[in-house]
Amino acid sequence: MPHLQLVAVTHPLGGIDPKLARAKADGVVDRVIAALTRDPAPPAAASAPVAVTVTAPADIDLFQDFALAEGWSDGMPVLPPTPERVARILGPLAPRGADVIATLAPRRGVATLEAIAANLALAGALPGHLPVVVAAIRALADPRFNLNAIQTTTHPCTPLLIVNGPIAPRLGINAGANALGQGHRANAVIGRAVRLILQNVGGARPGREDRATLGHPGKYSYCLAENEAESPWAPLHVERGFGAAESCVTVCGSEAPHNVNDHGSTSAEALVFALAGTAATTGSNDVYLGGEPLVVLGPEHARTFADSGWSKADVKRVIWERARVRLDRFSPENRERFGVIDPERFRGRLLAEEVALCASPDDLMVIVAGGPGKHYAVGHRRNRPIASGRGGMMGVRQVRTRRWTRAEYDRLIALGLLHEDEGVELVGGELVCKEPQAARHAAAVLLVAEALRRAFGPGWQGRIQMPIALGSDSEPEPDVAVVEGGPGDFFETTGSSTSTAGEWKFGAIRGSTERRRPLSARGAAIGVAALLPGPR
Repeated sequence: MPHLQLVAVTHPLGGIDPKLARAKADGVVDRVIAALTRDPAPPAAASAPVAVTVTAPADIDLFQDFALAEGWSDGMPVLPPTPERVARILGPLAPRGADVIATLAPRRGVATLEAIAANLALAGALPGHLPVVVAAIRALADPRFNLNAIQTTTHPCTPLLIVNGPIAPRLGINAGANALGQGHRANAVIGRAVRLILQNVGGARPGREDRATLGHPGKYSYCLAENEAESPWAPLHVERGFGAAESCVTVCGSEAPHNVNDHGSTSAEALVFALAGTAATTGSNDVYLGGEPLVVLGPEHARTFADSGWSKADVKRVIWERARVRLDRFSPENRERFGVIDPERFRGRLLAEEVALCASPDDLMVIVAGGPGKHYAVGHRRNRPIASGRGGMMGVRQVRTRRWTRAEYDRLIALGLLHEDEGVELVGGELVCKEPQAARHAAAVLLVAEALRRAFGPGWQGRIQMPIALGSDSEPEPDVAVVEGGPGDFFETTGSSTSTAGEWKFGAIRGSTERRRPLSARGAAIGVAALLPGPR
């Protein structure tokens, strides 16, 4: 709400005597009341800026001073974003240069394709890097990412880009040895271009809007790919619902990585000691703000976990069970403060009790990256990770939500909190919005339903967009399902003995169907038939 009035309170507020904090509050209370009781001016509509040509020094060394004076640079050498270089990065998209990709906090800067390309030119990026940067910017602008907090906090965090899918090796984004270090142009310029966009378009200028007390080197560039080839588990984007052949960028507000050195352990159970001990600290944001720590396992240690029979879910669960901090390790002042922020975990408990490094095992994110060696890293994060898909212009974004059981879902309906015309269904513990039907979609559903009815014969019922019970956490309403029994068998419960369930999609940008497909398939009792007459 950019049109609301602001009242500034002088820094600091944290870690000072309560009497001083009260005095600061007393000094601004009249202005706060005045701001709350006066109608603010209506907000100005965000509009794409008109591109202008600026005359800059031709000498590359003089251009560095010019870029710093203009606020375009991050302090490292930059290249002039000449019209020719910007046009080369845009390529066939040049006529769409004015298209608005996102509006970026804190100054509500409008990120057009042309503005994004100009910052790629500054960073020394290539045309092939543009889709990855655009996908990252879309994800960063998602309100669930909370970009304004990342851009303006005193905390040393910055967006980390994790690239998955075929686009990573195609562009040469390093996932192996020194993945977070120097030596690979794609990692350096993609991460740097995103940082320059956040500074030059989003307006996070160091020491001004960007209030980081110290910052960290990742604020120049923070980008890597997951080492999918050497990972024993499904990669991050597949874990989050994307296809293995799809390209995806996940962004998360991250501190610098903290190395974990373990050259002696030879089993999963032994490896957890060092990992949990490093992750469980009193000074991390995650322990009281509900963050989602990131664990980056080197391939050798990932293989040790897998050879011990551990899945990625097992790794998350055991880390969460072991990475605990006793309450008496926090100062009394911090225990009091955390009790206000998270009373369930910090208030009214014995000092000998422990708190986990995050609220749930599902809040841990585990990826595999790096090269040979017995090292891995723990990174503390400030916010929810957001994924932007396909490495292209039209990304979809995902965020983890609160999981529901089928019993809870039915209770919500019984209490009237969800209505029959609400347009949602329960799939894999998530409330997913149903999609409208077009004419082709409806016709295909009817044709397939009739074909299945004839194929299965007596004793089976074809159900069109009706609830199906799939395990304890799913009650989807697929386009067509074939269940055993007749209509009178389901007055008290939804169908559960399912032979076939199908979803159809015709030429639209992937939406809720994309989330329902893997979740519905996982829950089917007998099997899932993917009957796809058109593109999904």
